[in-house]
Amino acid sequence: MSPTFFSDLPDLQFFVFLQSQFRKLAMRLIPAVFGNQPEDLVETFFRRLPSPINHYREWLNPNASEKNNPTWHDERIAAQLFMLSAETHESSDPDYSRLLPHIRTAASADEPTDQLYEQLGALALEKGIDGDDASYKAQHLRYALWMAQGRKDETSPFPIPTVHLPEPDNYMIPAGPDLPYSLATLSPSLSPKTCAQCQKQGEILNCSACRMPGPGTDTLATAYCSRTCQANHWPEHKARCKDLQQFYRAAAMYQQIFNHFLAETYTLQPTEMTERNGVAMMKEESGESEV
Repeated sequence: MSPTFFSDLPDLQFFVFLQSQFRKLAMRLIPAVFGNQPEDLVETFFRRLPSPINHYREWLNPNASEKNNPTWHDERIAAQLFMLSAETHESSDPDYSRLLPHIRTAASADEPTDQLYEQLGALALEKGIDGDDASYKAQHLRYALWMAQGRKDETSPFPIPTVHLPEPDNYMIPAGPDLPYSLATLSPSLSPKTCAQCQKQGEILNCSACRMPGPGTDTLATAYCSRTCQANHWPEHKARCKDLQQFYRAAAMYQQIFNHFLAETYTLQPTEMTERNGVAMMKEESGESEV
């Protein structure tokens, strides 16, 4: 049997041949993906990133570092499409050269990382952001700057949620799990099964603004047996509600710091963190076993 065309090519030549064919294919596909490039490559990249609010919601998830993180996949795809487009198109964005190596890193990352947003925060701190700029790039820079400066309520890029009564669809929701982290119960008044107004057991509703979801149930929640009890308790609960929200957010921030501390100083890899009977439990892997 005569040798095929491909078998006659040395490995390096074959690689160069495939690369050239891939670039030709990319030149045909990129206009279909990006359109006719009505906007700059950099702006297109930021438009394709997960929205700041979706990224932040996933960032609060303690499992955000896992590879099934949907926002990380979207971020990596946006970066990969950017790198493909950069092969055939130019950018006039003044920050293109600075962003390029970080977008390239995001395109090839094999696990979730905050590297891109850390660099965006550094860029925003250095150059500032035009308050009237409504571009996708500016939105992400404002978000990254807010993250870099400690995520303060007064500088939040997101609308501050306001609770009004009576709006049960926005304020009262059936109790149930949301994010898979929790804290130990701090006091009976925050029991997810005791009405905060009349102390009746077996609640069916709770305050959606300040509840702390847990594995399978709410670990901390201001609970109510009825909408009447919720409405009657609101004058007392109103001032406390925001304090609880700030406490829960601080707990989520601490968890991120704690996870980073473990990664930098501990020899064993934590595989799972849960709460059991008010005690924080951590599973670690050692070789192929868990301890």
